[in-house]
Amino acid sequence: MGNLGDAHVSWRARAKFLASFVSARGLQFLAPIVAANLLSRSDYGVIEFAHAAASLAIAVASLGTLGVVPFVILSSLGRATLGAVILHQAGLVVVSLIIYCCAAILVNPLSSPALVALFTAVFALQGFWVYLLRARDAVTRSLFLEALPFTLVAVAASVAWVVAPTHSLFIVAGALLCALVACVWATASQWPRLVPTYSTPLHYVDTLREGIPLMLGGLLALLATTSGRLGIGLVGDAEMTGAFAALSRIAALPIVAHQLAVVARFRDLYAINLPQLELLVMQVGRFVAISVALTLLAVPWASPWLGPAFHLAAQQHPLAAMLLVAQVILWSGISLNDLIAARHEVLPRVLPWSSSALAVVGTVAAWSLTSDVVTVDRFAIWHTTVMFTLFFAQTVALACCGVRFNRFWASCVFAFAGAIALAICLAP
Repeated sequence: MGNLGDAHVSWRARAKFLASFVSARGLQFLAPIVAANLLSRSDYGVIEFAHAAASLAIAVASLGTLGVVPFVILSSLGRATLGAVILHQAGLVVVSLIIYCCAAILVNPLSSPALVALFTAVFALQGFWVYLLRARDAVTRSLFLEALPFTLVAVAASVAWVVAPTHSLFIVAGALLCALVACVWATASQWPRLVPTYSTPLHYVDTLREGIPLMLGGLLALLATTSGRLGIGLVGDAEMTGAFAALSRIAALPIVAHQLAVVARFRDLYAINLPQLELLVMQVGRFVAISVALTLLAVPWASPWLGPAFHLAAQQHPLAAMLLVAQVILWSGISLNDLIAARHEVLPRVLPWSSSALAVVGTVAAWSLTSDVVTVDRFAIWHTTVMFTLFFAQTVALACCGVRFNRFWASCVFAFAGAIALAICLAP
């Protein structure tokens, strides 16, 4: 399709990309809405918890091999190879299925551990294909593939609502198994083309050596950002998890803006000259900040249109709803800081700073939440504090490493402060 940041790309190509992006992200945004309104809040909470836990599990267990894929294709990173990445992900599928079988026998095939294992197996191969297609400029297919897991959950929830409402988790598990079979078949059938040369054990070791710093950075970002559903599932109950997850999905609207900008300039973000990188990340940051402001203004009147589950959650927890939207500025800043650190090859030096800061504030947040009554609003406040702490620690660490994106960092802080002020004003 060509990089959409290039001047020679025609308006037709840009329009086609935008239509594909809106369609795919529309599926990704609407699927949880459909599932939340068709499933009971407890069943929906179980699925969201399993989805969040599997996201965290794959971030750890992949050891950064998925993040290596665009570097291998676009930057010829060391001796890392696609073959080593695929072998690692295939091993994760096997391990996940073994865990699923054990959980099914010892606990329940529809228990949280079993569903976490299923989601993890799907993410292992789905994530590889998303990164591969995006790096090879097959952006449209990568977008729809990225939306696959929760789209299947929504389809399964719709089927269950019609034919067997009391067996919704069983039907969701069946849909995930179908997705896993499709991913395994696609990978196996394309193996000779994907891996034309043999990957030696040394290639595998080099792939892990390049991937582990990426994994650690991504894991910290995941712990501070998208793990909110996992955290509230640990300190709260399924009802609270369902409410928080519903509010998180409202906040997904400005996240789409970040993803649109990043996907459109994906190759540039990994291949552009370093002096030009700050201008590019600032463009992404401005786009996200505008989207956050528009979403904050829209939430009070738009929530009824998202269905009763979302409207009820927004009515019961208006401050949390607004804070989760404002957080997206930090979510985008943390993600871009990780990219900046990786491009400047200082990620291993940044990690001790960010991990230490996250450990301290995470411990304080956990102590505070468990020592008193947990509410969705209190959890959202602490979650926002954790995210800002990680962003600040990343910024200080990068500056100490000689990487100074001062204009980008200042614009993020200014935009976040404005979003928080607007959120407080709009929350009744």
